[in-house]
Amino acid sequence: MADEDYGVFSPADCQRIWRTVKEFERLNPLMRRLPDIVDPTPIYYRNDSGETIPAYSIMQIEETVEDEEKNYVKIVKPTEWTGAVVGPFLFSGTRDVEDGKYSVAQSGPVFQVKKDSTALVVNDRVGPVSGQWTVGKGSLYTYIGTDALETDLIKLVVNHTPIIGIADEELPGGGEGDVIKKDPSSGDWVAGSRLYVARNPSPTAIPSGALVMLFPVDAKWAAIQIC
Repeated sequence: MADEDYGVFSPADCQRIWRTVKEFERLNPLMRRLPDIVDPTPIYYRNDSGETIPAYSIMQIEETVEDEEKNYVKIVKPTEWTGAVVGPFLFSGTRDVEDGKYSVAQSGPVFQVKKDSTALVVNDRVGPVSGQWTVGKGSLYTYIGTDALETDLIKLVVNHTPIIGIADEELPGGGEGDVIKKDPSSGDWVAGSRLYVARNPSPTAIPSGALVMLFPVDAKWAAIQIC
């Protein structure tokens, strides 16, 4: 048989093929027929980050482009905000995307994404990490469980609701500090658990122990003292 009759896959390609097969086999028969039932509008994006985007990454939108050939979104790596609005965000699919290349983002409502080394409990709030393609403790999404396809792959849903907490330390005016989230299982605040970093937008410091409301603002928590 001639050499051209053979195909060679890289280890990374083999992993992507195996991952795709497992994802397909997990679908019920109805979901496997979805392409015949619905025609969802794909979210095209172009990698403008200057590096390869790993599979299952969180991506920051830079701008949208509409031209005669293709409508797409330019994306970059999530960045820390300093007086500037960040987001919204998209999630990459099951393969790596090289710089300058196009691909299609996940459409949700449940998203798969890689997390950082932070240990998470179901219902923890997560979000983008500055300078990373992974998510960590944050404000924009809720962690709903792990995904067995890959290590550190998790599932999350969008959640912009505020939460209530107690300042674990003084939050200086215009500065940040730790806030203890109310534990939904007990109805109490447990020191040292479910901590979130929150920014105090007021020029007045929030004392340790103060009751605060946390609102998601520009992919971070903003703390407002209420008692």
